[in-house]
Amino acid sequence: MSTKSRQPSDTQVFTFVHKACNNSIFLVRLLLVCLFGCLVTVAHGQVSYGGKPLDADAEIHSGLRTAVDYFIEMPSVNIDSLLEIDALPGNRVGGLRFAHTFFTNLTPENSGETFYTENGTRIWKVGIRSSGAYSLNVLFSRFLIPDKAEVFLYNSDRSCVLGAFTNKNRPDGGEFSIAPVPGDELTIEYHEPPDATFNGQLCISEVNHDYLGLFRTGTRFNQINLPCLPEVTCNTDLDTLSRSVCLLIINGNTYCTGTLLNNTAGDGKPYLLTASHCLQNNASYGSRVVAFLNYKSPRCDKRIRGSEEFSVSGSVTKAISNEVDFALLELNELPPADYRPYLAGWSTDTTRSDTPFTCIHHPYGEVMKYCIDEDTVKNIDWVGQSDGIAGGNHWLVRKWSIGHTWGGSSGSPLFDRNHRLRASLTGGDSGGENGCDTVYTGDFFSRFYRAWDQFPDSTKQLKHWLAPGLSGSSAKVVQVNGMDPYAKNPARRLTNILPSDSLGIVLMDSASYGSPLTSSDKGLFQYAEHFTTSDSIIIKGIYLMAAKGIYSTQTPITVNVYKGGSLPGTVLAEAILNPNYTGYTSGRFTTITKTNFSNCENYLRFETPVSAGTDFYVGYQLTYPLAATADSFYVYAALRNQSFNTAYFQYNALWYPFPARFYKPVNTSLWIEPVVMKLPPTDTTSDNNDTVLSERPIVIFTKQSSMLCVWFPKSWTLSTQLDIFDLYGRPIKHTTISPPSATISFKPLKNQLYLIRLRSETDGFSTKMLVR
Repeated sequence: MSTKSRQPSDTQVFTFVHKACNNSIFLVRLLLVCLFGCLVTVAHGQVSYGGKPLDADAEIHSGLRTAVDYFIEMPSVNIDSLLEIDALPGNRVGGLRFAHTFFTNLTPENSGETFYTENGTRIWKVGIRSSGAYSLNVLFSRFLIPDKAEVFLYNSDRSCVLGAFTNKNRPDGGEFSIAPVPGDELTIEYHEPPDATFNGQLCISEVNHDYLGLFRTGTRFNQINLPCLPEVTCNTDLDTLSRSVCLLIINGNTYCTGTLLNNTAGDGKPYLLTASHCLQNNASYGSRVVAFLNYKSPRCDKRIRGSEEFSVSGSVTKAISNEVDFALLELNELPPADYRPYLAGWSTDTTRSDTPFTCIHHPYGEVMKYCIDEDTVKNIDWVGQSDGIAGGNHWLVRKWSIGHTWGGSSGSPLFDRNHRLRASLTGGDSGGENGCDTVYTGDFFSRFYRAWDQFPDSTKQLKHWLAPGLSGSSAKVVQVNGMDPYAKNPARRLTNILPSDSLGIVLMDSASYGSPLTSSDKGLFQYAEHFTTSDSIIIKGIYLMAAKGIYSTQTPITVNVYKGGSLPGTVLAEAILNPNYTGYTSGRFTTITKTNFSNCENYLRFETPVSAGTDFYVGYQLTYPLAATADSFYVYAALRNQSFNTAYFQYNALWYPFPARFYKPVNTSLWIEPVVMKLPPTDTTSDNNDTVLSERPIVIFTKQSSMLCVWFPKSWTLSTQLDIFDLYGRPIKHTTISPPSATISFKPLKNQLYLIRLRSETDGFSTKMLVR
């Protein structure tokens, strides 16, 4: 954290101000809590739309007939010099950067190689090499591509592939930030179909070289006393609320904290609140935001790093005020259902005694933490100098009862006892009662109601966006509760782990023999966990909590979904688990093993959700060469003495429950958690029933004009919200229509099933539409 001070624009560094004092004056360290960092994501971390890049050396089969070197080499980076700058007084805490920015102008016209595949698809490939980078990320200043065109990004060994990104990711063709890819080599690959209506316009204007490395194993900075920064998952009362809090990467080299917010219309618009200084008070930086949801350690277990796969790229700044230090963004798309987003509630109430107050945040870009204040907050002025923040806009939390904030917490929410957001963090210096910090200057929070309508301009207020259509006095308290945008069919994590279970590594009779959950000379290579549900479900993805994880093409880890029954049945779906992360230990930069993902919550997302019914198994299969001498993967499991068992193993092509093991028989459950949704009903209405049609709206799609037509019954008279979702609950279109009939433009994909929902204050109707 640091106070803001003006810096030369080319440094892109925030500093903090020390006010050294004598006996009568205490030391004040006020910190604007935005930090510089980067993170490594795995395949399909950002919302993507299927597909895959070309096979390696595809140029050989194209008109080029030979592989070409399409890489651009970035200038060398003097890491020692950058670290020395970061360590200067004023930069050591609040000004920690993670990346050096190269300004580029890479387009299909001036860089890389362009060729055509046999079916006429135009391919542009450009590589970026920056020696020594832990990861690389890029910013497209232009991203205007036609329908069916796709963009992929991947590292040198293709262990991390992002995409496909399409014109749905940036429909207006503007700036588009991409999450980081591990390693010091990055390839961008563009596919343009032969029937494209225009040539795509792409320009990579910035390349960010990560010289620190993010999402590393273990604690990142030694000065953080982790016992004083409790995991948010240690407080079950915050399970739902924490789904609204995001780790933000801004401009490729800055990270902060943000909060997804509901609005009075309840229409699911993904508004996100953070601090203005996180965007360097620049509204255009809204397009350079990557938001990461659900980055938290599972089940209050500090051993295990949270999953980094849930990212959403790009947003539009709707309102920003340096005077109040707030920025309201709208994400380009609502995060998908399996991201499990929650839109937090808020209140314009000025009451300062709605205790306890709770702050949920990402200190130093770490997994989500929380802190609680049992005391009334104090009206106060922000004390930074020459930073443009006006007086009368802040609350002070003098001393936290539990936890404290740190660098990277900027923009984090302050919730009241009703779990409504009341303020967001500008900065400060705080410590908990456990003695994490002996300075109790406190934390300064920008008051929500001061950002409400203090300024009449809609681009500097919250009211216009969060309470659409509201007029009248600003003295009236306006408030709204939180909302799950997928509440009608929410994604949920299934688990067989009991609240009373201890979690650890199940070992053989002797620890030296290793775990029975990995390969062995006894011929055991497959393991599965049994699940049953009351409703037929589809599996969106699977969490695996790896006690040990080492990825290698020689020892692949295959995740399987099996048909249910008394034992695992046929394989319904399979996918390779290959989450690669960078490493960091003991507060020092060390050699990184990108293939190690031990002690990590890993999420594997299926490109096509798996229909699994009400009874199924989820597990993994290991493949080892005969010469293998060490285990490469096994998960944590329940260490229990009771008879409850849901784990199975395969031996000689037959499945057995774990208590039947001849070595170390045990009752256990594997720490594997599928993310599921109810299977949509197969029939919601009958188009052949005249009585039904006379009482319900009629919905017809015409291919020729790409129009969706709706005719309302006479009883349906009110303005109606029309929503279109794909089969998996992702929103495709939202608009307002009115009886007696309406026609809207709609261009669906072929051979896709869509769900149509109509809602007014008094009526509701849903139906399905299959587009051939």
